[in-house]
This record gives sequence, structure tokens and C-alpha cells, in this order.
Amino acid sequence: MEITNVLQHINIMFISLVFGAAAAFIFDLGRFFIKLLNFGSIGESIFELIFWALAALTVFNIYLTNFWGEIRLYNLAIIFLGFYLYKAIFSKKIINILVFIKSTIIQVLNVCLYPFLWLKQK
Repeated sequence: MEITNVLQHINIMFISLVFGAAAAFIFDLGRFFIKLLNFGSIGESIFELIFWALAALTVFNIYLTNFWGEIRLYNLAIIFLGFYLYKAIFSKKIINILVFIKSTIIQVLNVCLYPFLWLKQK
């Protein structure tokens, strides 16, 4: 096995790890907006089904176009590791940031719209 071949596999592993973390981030964003828009459990289930189908197609496309179609078990394990590490380390922090941003936007809108609401009452 050549050094360049080993480096290519390390590169593939790194890309797989990043893809898993990015997929988890997009999953968190999607679930946040699904809950924000109050689509309920059916909407959440449909989102998850579409998300996982698109994630699988994306993984297949990435490996087919960039890595000669070689999908190995360790590649899939690294993707799941990236997903898990993101969920374990960053997910709650990102959700808290999104909730803070949402509440800040609501407060700013309330302050900006208060004069108009006051005029409407008169």
C-alpha cells in the first residue's frame, strides 16, 4: 500500500466524519423549524423520512463521484461517529442558541410592533 493511498483513505475518513457532523447539524435545524412551525408528529416523521433518504443519496453520490464508488463499512461507521459526536457535544448548545435567537427575534418584533398595536387599540 502506497503512502498516497493511505493519505487518500485518511482524507475519505475525515470527509466522512465532517459529513456526519454536518448531517446532524442539518437534522437539528430541520427538527427545530418543524417544531417552530408546529407541524406535529406526522410532519416530523415525514421530515425524518425525507432527510434520511436525501442523506443516503448524498452519501452515495459523494462516494460515487469522488471516491470511485468505494463505500466501505468503516466509512459508514465514521459517518455515524461524526453524527454521534455532533449530537453528544454540540447539539444541545446549538438548539439553545437557536431558541435564544428565536426569542430575541420575537422580543425585537414585539418592541417594533408595539406602537402599531397601541394605535390599533385606540
